[in-house]
Amino acid sequence: MSELPREARWSLAASVALGLLLAGLGAGALVGSVAAPDEQADSQAVHGIAPYGSQAGYFSGSATVTRDLQVRGVTIGTSAILAVYTGGGSLYRGSAVRLTGVVTLEDGTVVPSVSLARRDGPVIGVVDRKVVLVPYPRVVTSASASATAVASSSATPDPSASVAWSPAPEMALAPEGFLVEPGDLLTVVTSGVAKFVTVSASEGPITTGTPLAVGSSPGQLVAAGPEQPPGTILAYALGDVMVGEQRIPVLVQIH
Repeated sequence: MSELPREARWSLAASVALGLLLAGLGAGALVGSVAAPDEQADSQAVHGIAPYGSQAGYFSGSATVTRDLQVRGVTIGTSAILAVYTGGGSLYRGSAVRLTGVVTLEDGTVVPSVSLARRDGPVIGVVDRKVVLVPYPRVVTSASASATAVASSSATPDPSASVAWSPAPEMALAPEGFLVEPGDLLTVVTSGVAKFVTVSASEGPITTGTPLAVGSSPGQLVAAGPEQPPGTILAYALGDVMVGEQRIPVLVQIH
């Protein structure tokens, strides 16, 4: 990889210094800016190299990526998609959902729409959390800039400023028993561990490893039947439910 231009190195140095200062003020840990055209594939705002066994970077909190993200190793964790709830019953955290179509957001983003999943029907995942769109500042977009511009997410966007403002999903954990209303944005876990899922033993006791599918109550998981239709087994239990209902973690893996 070729060395960054001198202007870009100065821009990055200023960004790091500003980020370290803002970290103490609670306004952000690190902001990177590269003074180079977008067409240059080797232009990088932040570049970290670490020896084997250590970390080149670490984020404690949410992170937003506005363009492509390349991963050349193994990804560890839970995968989720952004979706819109289109109604069809009360939707709580941990409810199983199905695809119903697509919706175009105000910024042009196309996201799937979901509704409560039904018995023996296809499923896509379980509800994780509600999403609120708030204005979020981006780094200076000018190629000749040598510093970054940062503003509070509560500030009013200034069209004349050298900051690119756009709606960015700020994900907040849903409180107990929260209700998703039609039209709300939410995240849906499609792979990995979902921590808060209400599972019922109404169709048989559940132990760790039991395959789960939607039962007679829309959106609620029960023990899957011996001849479950393809695409309707949503997850595997990571806890025991002998009687009644209980909130347990599950491993979402659709098949």
